[in-house]
Amino acid sequence: MQFSPYTPEAPTSDVLRYFLRFRIITYALVVLLSVSSVQPTKISILIISGCYVALVVVAYRWLLSTQTKTTIFMLVDIAVAFVFLTATGGYKSPFYFYSFSPLLVGAFLGDYAIAVCLAIAQPLLFAVSLHLNGHTIPNIQAIGDQPISNYFFYIATALSVAYLADAVEKLRRSKQARELAAEELNNAISNLLVRARMHGLSQREAEVLIHLADSKDTQQIAQLLELSPATVRTYMRRIYEKLGVASKHKALARILSTGEADG
Repeated sequence: MQFSPYTPEAPTSDVLRYFLRFRIITYALVVLLSVSSVQPTKISILIISGCYVALVVVAYRWLLSTQTKTTIFMLVDIAVAFVFLTATGGYKSPFYFYSFSPLLVGAFLGDYAIAVCLAIAQPLLFAVSLHLNGHTIPNIQAIGDQPISNYFFYIATALSVAYLADAVEKLRRSKQARELAAEELNNAISNLLVRARMHGLSQREAEVLIHLADSKDTQQIAQLLELSPATVRTYMRRIYEKLGVASKHKALARILSTGEADG
């Protein structure tokens, strides 16, 4: 159970940038609610929280660059969100939506186990914040709200983001596998071209042979190389004559076996 450091490759970095935008938007909401006097907040808290948000947005690559830094940052980030929430009213705090920011980043960079831990810790901290501000569940229910639903919302959010992280990681691995396969294919094609030229085949004949190795028929090869089918058949006949074989399978076997013997 551990946090993964930041990786500057898509789609991981794209998702993290989205979560950072969420942090900025929810902080802007705090400022808006304060300025409009809907949920007034002390100017000192707005300045401190604004500086903290700016620091995270600017330095997140460094803060999340290693597993140790990421773990420390997540613990600090959760604590800071709890302080902001508690210092501004708890249940009535304008930082309520902002408090989801550490949950989103932590669940994304962690695994399912961390997501579950965060899903448990965040509601507990929220409950502590309510208690420190004199709110109780019966009192909140009396005004028509259901704080228990907030707890389930934390849990659902954490698990959903963990699922997203798992999907992104699978996508990243799939992309790496495709890139590796493409590289190996290009190397194999280059190797086959070299061996074909060693046997006296022309560049065009070698290209025809490669497409034959890829199980392409005469018509398909003609379309790919922008030739007529008759021209492709002429190249095939020349290939067979130069290699002293009568089929594409024997031609490929001759190229590969002779290349291995030469190596």
